[in-house]
Amino acid sequence: MKNFNCIGLVRVCCVFVALFSSAVFATKTAEYELNKLNELLTNLDTFKAEFKQKIYAENGEKVDEVSGEIAIKKPGRFYWNVTDPFEQKLIADGKYLWQYDVDLEQATVRNLDESLGSTPAEILSGKVTNIEKQYHINFTTEKGIESFKLIPTDEGQFEYIILNFEAGALVGLILKDTLAQTTNVSFKNAQFGLALPDQLFLINLPKGIDIVDSRTQSDLPENFSTVVENHENSREENETQASLKNKKTGQ
Repeated sequence: MKNFNCIGLVRVCCVFVALFSSAVFATKTAEYELNKLNELLTNLDTFKAEFKQKIYAENGEKVDEVSGEIAIKKPGRFYWNVTDPFEQKLIADGKYLWQYDVDLEQATVRNLDESLGSTPAEILSGKVTNIEKQYHINFTTEKGIESFKLIPTDEGQFEYIILNFEAGALVGLILKDTLAQTTNVSFKNAQFGLALPDQLFLINLPKGIDIVDSRTQSDLPENFSTVVENHENSREENETQASLKNKKTGQ
């Protein structure tokens, strides 16, 4: 049976969507730390890598581990594909966040903005003003790793989030929630500045998949079934065109 912390995964995914959607703007307080973080984030227009995510309980025991691949493109596009120990996809198309559990044959769609609002991503999404009044930012450097620890001044859903950079590249993220669980995400084979196609960030659902729509009613399109079909068709058309192009190149 599958045992997985879906909430933790969605939370971390939303952090990355916000990371690559906006910049953090510096003010006079902690100006160096904010300017440094802003510089690192704004240089990352696209990002693709392999990831490994581990979740630890308060006593340090590892309670979950997954791995797969990730791709991000500004603004608000995100592709998180879990391949081990089971297959699960989280895709943000700029407006909606889709979660597709392959073995359960079920997909959930929610508003991307609402998903960001319930996670630490809000501190990086550009929606928080006077960030220095709401979060303490600690910057440290050790063995070539530049770390930014953001601690909320008020009680929230997390205790802190740490962003780790090496030579200007994002290499990891650590998040500790209010239940004392720690989520550690590391990356390898990272690539930046790639020309990632928009079709990569469209959900591709097989026919017969159960869809749970968790969006606000005011945001629902009248032709929801058509929207899903268009997502699938756009992805299939892109794959077909790429296949034909490869065949021609091979001739």
